Amino acid sequence: MDVTLAVRHGTLTPEHQAEVIGLVEKLHHYFERLGALAVTVDLGGPEKQVEITGHADHKRDFAAHAAAPELMPAVHAAVAKMKQQLRHTKESVQDHRRDPAHGAGAE
Repeated sequence: MDVTLAVRHGTLTPEHQAEVIGLVEKLHHYFERLGALAVTVDLGGPEKQVEITGHADHKRDFAAHAAAPELMPAVHAAVAKMKQQLRHTKESVQDHRRDPAHGAGAE
């Protein structure tokens, strides 16, 4: 999986870059069909803003935004939002035919 990191209004230390990319790369475990991800970090202003965008299956787009006074809490919040979207999408895509129909057998 390819992760692209872009920074606006400043620079990140190599340690922060590695940590951000490491956290974002783990998102592939939640939805295997996920393609390339783009992370944009905006260091301008009082709050650091993080945006993660991704594309999967040639039709599904994902986006998560977060802002916090410090960089890493904003990254963690954006990753958590993206995880939730990926989990929800994976559940909706999975084959649920093994489950009984709603209301069937409820006696």
